[in-house]
Amino acid sequence: MNLGLGIDAGGTYTDSVLLDFETGEVVNKAKALTTHHNLAEGIANSVRRLERRLLPMVQICALSTTLATNSIVEGRGASAGLLLLGYDDYAVQQVGFAPVCRVRGRIDITGEELEPLDEDGVHSAVASLVEEHRVQAVAISGMCSVMNPVHELRAAQIVRQIYPGLPVVCGHDLSLELDAIRRARTAALNSRLIPVIAHLMAATKRVLADFGVLVPLMVVRGDGSLMTEEAAMRRPVETILSGPAASVVGARFLTGLDDAVVVDMGGTTTDIAVVSGGQPEINPRGATVGGRPTSVKAADIRTCGLGGDSHIRVKGNEVLVGPSRAVPLAFAAQEYPNVLAQLDELGRIDASPLIQPCDFLVLIRPDAEPTGVSGTERAVLDLLSGGPMSVWHLAKEVGLMHPALLSTSRLEECGAVRRAALTPTDVLHFTGEMDTWCREASEKALELYARRLGVDAQTVCRMVWERVKRISVSELLCKVDPRLDGGHGSRAYNAVLNGLLSDSDGGMLRWRVSLDRPLVAVGAPAAVWLKPAASVLGAKLVVPPHSEVANAVGAVTGTLVFSSEARITLDSDGAFVVHSALCMTKHASLEEAKRRAVADVEQVLASRLREEGMKGVEFQTAFDVKDEYASVGDGQRMYVETRVVGKAVGKPAFSKNAESGRNG
Repeated sequence: MNLGLGIDAGGTYTDSVLLDFETGEVVNKAKALTTHHNLAEGIANSVRRLERRLLPMVQICALSTTLATNSIVEGRGASAGLLLLGYDDYAVQQVGFAPVCRVRGRIDITGEELEPLDEDGVHSAVASLVEEHRVQAVAISGMCSVMNPVHELRAAQIVRQIYPGLPVVCGHDLSLELDAIRRARTAALNSRLIPVIAHLMAATKRVLADFGVLVPLMVVRGDGSLMTEEAAMRRPVETILSGPAASVVGARFLTGLDDAVVVDMGGTTTDIAVVSGGQPEINPRGATVGGRPTSVKAADIRTCGLGGDSHIRVKGNEVLVGPSRAVPLAFAAQEYPNVLAQLDELGRIDASPLIQPCDFLVLIRPDAEPTGVSGTERAVLDLLSGGPMSVWHLAKEVGLMHPALLSTSRLEECGAVRRAALTPTDVLHFTGEMDTWCREASEKALELYARRLGVDAQTVCRMVWERVKRISVSELLCKVDPRLDGGHGSRAYNAVLNGLLSDSDGGMLRWRVSLDRPLVAVGAPAAVWLKPAASVLGAKLVVPPHSEVANAVGAVTGTLVFSSEARITLDSDGAFVVHSALCMTKHASLEEAKRRAVADVEQVLASRLREEGMKGVEFQTAFDVKDEYASVGDGQRMYVETRVVGKAVGKPAFSKNAESGRNG
């Protein structure tokens, strides 16, 4: 067997699979809860549940992870400094990063030097960043470096001379887009992530070594392709949306469909992507994470806060689902028997409508308490050390006059405690479609919700189903037809949505749609919850085998991709100017410029392959050369620019596992 190990550290679960590349079959699979405070712990728990005897036979290993995405969203990461070359005050403010140092030296939009680089300024700036701000990495971005990288390259050389070993990244290495603000922000985020990803890679490799897996570790990019360990530690920002992208690749592998809409429903979120021609569609503007636009080319993913562990809440006579996440009560009661007794007591009291019917709090990380813990917060932490407690019971124990006065938001935000409540997973336990944990807890919780709403438990289940269907249909409509996204929430949009979801004719209009691509459901709860949405949209629902671990399958079945790009423009003297990651050169003819651009791109790719140690991997290199013209009337065209994109694509080489070799 040629075995590959795929691992996906997701928002709720960490999945692992062993895949035989000779047959294309999943040989073994496992799940464990993700441990956000230490992802390697969840990875170890998941891999531990695989067949131990097979692990030393692994020859390829790849990881998809939410670490980069979550670190940006939560503002976590190592201390990094940003060196801006030629930026004015307004541009520095728009980048919105600290600590930052600005150095004189300007390249204009044509790539010509307007002002030489202030090399003494670079010396003093980087000394300030390292000595005063104690940064662990430095990002360098020049205002027009994509047209001529000479200033960035020289500044990076100076930094490496002063502080050998300090990670340095240049903006033009990450993106050749003209948006200098977005490019600087991307470079800065990349620098912050370098130590974070390096720590994860080292911890994961130690875990794998304990199980006899001694092969190189690869990581999934945000576009679904693979990058080597070395590349991931240089360009960790490219792992943004790694997990959702892996699910798209996994869905493609498991179904063989070249054109589909892939819906990955996990415990926390639902991610929707479109596959065309066997490849995930890429967001041309770059990924936006946590409200921060970046220049990272990633799969065009639409994400909403809907999953198997979405918090179900009562608001008036309505049931709301998500976007926040909660521990399913079925799971909480399985782990902590005292949950059932508290649910019984909640059934005997008349709880306030100002709080949810049966929300609990669970102590997750006692060491993660916020600064300046209040007396009430300390009492809550002490009480939860004996096991989960409902909000009502906690408020009573700490002596509050009303349970609505209990504030635990700071404890939840820092990860010390987590909310446990009714979730879609509990609904599936009640209906019998799941039997993993304690069904009795789910039943008791639904009875409490039913009493609050003045209906029976079955009606509450139907209300949850209808809410999930509405969210799913709405999100899918906006994804497959962006024109609808602009009107999301408008009266016209809601009329269309209500018409589609209504069982009655609603008058003379009958709303019907037909999705001309299959809907591929991956993720543990997706197969059940997406059936109603597929019916409303007139779509064929495809649930592939092993759909619950599609992300891990996608991680190990991806391809290695390296790319580089050059641009050709025409200057005022009629010369064709090549702008590449190496330098700027001028040429008398377009054909001569194209040859130089292709040669530069080829040289950059060859250099990157050497840096990443790509021995034994056969790459197919292709170049896409596109000329752009503008119409100037009377059928005439004016040359604008040429883009040259080179891609080297290869399948990972099978490595002889050192542990297997010793055993042999």
